[in-house]
Amino acid sequence: MPIAKWSGNPFWLFQCSLCHLSSLFRAILPPSPFFLVFGCSYAKSKGVNFLMGLSAYLIGANPKNWQIQHNVLHHTYTNIEHADDDIAPRFVMRFTPHQPRKWFHRFQHIYAPLLYGISTIFWVLNKDFTQLYGYYKENLIKKKELRKQMGINAVHKSLYWLIILGLPIMILPFPAWLTILMFLSMHYVTGIILTLVFQTAHVIPDNRFVLQDSQQIEENWVVHQMLTTTNSAMNSKFVTWFTGGLNYQVEHHLFPNICHVHYPKIAPIVRQTAEEYGIPYQAHPPFGAAVADHFRLLRHLGQNNSLEAA
Repeated sequence: MPIAKWSGNPFWLFQCSLCHLSSLFRAILPPSPFFLVFGCSYAKSKGVNFLMGLSAYLIGANPKNWQIQHNVLHHTYTNIEHADDDIAPRFVMRFTPHQPRKWFHRFQHIYAPLLYGISTIFWVLNKDFTQLYGYYKENLIKKKELRKQMGINAVHKSLYWLIILGLPIMILPFPAWLTILMFLSMHYVTGIILTLVFQTAHVIPDNRFVLQDSQQIEENWVVHQMLTTTNSAMNSKFVTWFTGGLNYQVEHHLFPNICHVHYPKIAPIVRQTAEEYGIPYQAHPPFGAAVADHFRLLRHLGQNNSLEAA
């Protein structure tokens, strides 16, 4: 279709708006039923939790893979090098002082938004495949389960790409490149939102990054969660709703089986108890301050070997 015909078409603007609304929906979806279900905190019924957990397929993710990465590894070994996959360096990024520093890391605070934005594209492409195989090599899943999940991945990701990208290219009255561009922009917005919600909870200067040889957590587990986790925007009802309570990361880690709607009432009790025992309760009043601290840490780690004066 000639550019003059579709550029003046009001449906084109409508489609672009829907595309970006979709990116917000995709960003909201994981923190809401997705996360809560795998903490068994969405509903009392296991059946309801299971059905809501299937929402992961709507964004091209594998529920089993996420359950291992988030519930088993991240929640158990938060910010522990070589155990918490959420802080794995992946070569191009340096998230902790225990990871090797390359010359290009001095620019990571500049190129990080680009990588964060395309993270969900890799998620729906190959992340689930490579992670599941890695979990098999680490004996976290059996060979039979690996084959089953690989088959599920192949089917549901094929359907995802067909429905989310293939059908719009075939049906919508726009050039294929425009539909692909809208698809990529949807993923970019989603990736930025999701990554910043996660990174501002654990990869900021106030958090502790642990390097140990033993598989046993050397610190008391509850104290360890407090030292490696930070809240943000606790007074913002919008942020709490939008992130599904993930701005209350301390409570999320301490009480994964409690629904996030109770976090605002639990938080003052946790803070008071922490103060009584001399344990830090870390929180940033605005979310923007947490984001600024995260990028400040990225810049520091890119230019220095240690966390001193970060």
